[in-house]
Amino acid sequence: MKKEQKSKITSEDIFYVQSIDRALSLINIISAQNNRGLTLAELSSMADLPTSTVYRLLSNLLRWDYVALSDDGKYYLGLIFLKLGHQVSENLDLVKFCRPYLDRLNEKSGETIYLTIYDKTQNNGLYIDKRPGRGSIRLVSTVGAHNGFYCSASGKALLFDRTEDEIRSILSKIQIIKKTKNTMTDIDEIVNEILKSKARGYALDIEESEDDVGCIAAPIIGSDGSVVAAVSIAGLVSNIISPRRLDELKDMLLETTKQISRELGMPNV
Repeated sequence: MKKEQKSKITSEDIFYVQSIDRALSLINIISAQNNRGLTLAELSSMADLPTSTVYRLLSNLLRWDYVALSDDGKYYLGLIFLKLGHQVSENLDLVKFCRPYLDRLNEKSGETIYLTIYDKTQNNGLYIDKRPGRGSIRLVSTVGAHNGFYCSASGKALLFDRTEDEIRSILSKIQIIKKTKNTMTDIDEIVNEILKSKARGYALDIEESEDDVGCIAAPIIGSDGSVVAAVSIAGLVSNIISPRRLDELKDMLLETTKQISRELGMPNV
């Protein structure tokens, strides 16, 4: 099983993309001006790039609302950052709120705990918090990584508040990849599995997203009845899926998600 690794991308790295690096540099330059705005010529000079290159990059950033162009020809940060900043703030508040519950679940289970939300920009689950297990094996998925609705327990749990038609619509818009021999790729089969999981209150991943890894997840329900996030317990499949152990973890997990849901204003859980 893979261990977690961190790497820093440089211009010599095979994953380095010059245009993305330059576009992000322009965003940082504009941000540093504290809303003063910069002309094309100023940005070209400060970025030490040809005007034509800067113009091409800004045109793409404008299209995605990462920058805005005023009537006086100056570029500012776009409104997308207001939206993203609000989302990040909400996620940080959720992480802080859930922290003591995740800590207790991690201590009781000894396994890796994840907190996952629905990332609508990527149409995937997004890990926003993690508690490592006590074993020597460390799971590869980290905070900031995405998981598939079709192959992960938390991804399935995030769709518990959706209708069958909504689930099908979501699945039709994502790329379904056969990650392991257990990965379901047929949409009818995936939809049935999600609906079956919803009926019992928790979802499973039995080596569907990664070999040798098992996971159980349940949703956190908000005051309006919608799924706010999902909590999952993950580890070696032999430590998770055996009948007796699975019952123990299920009870721990559901107790945790119900406590959090009640605190968020959902009394009937």
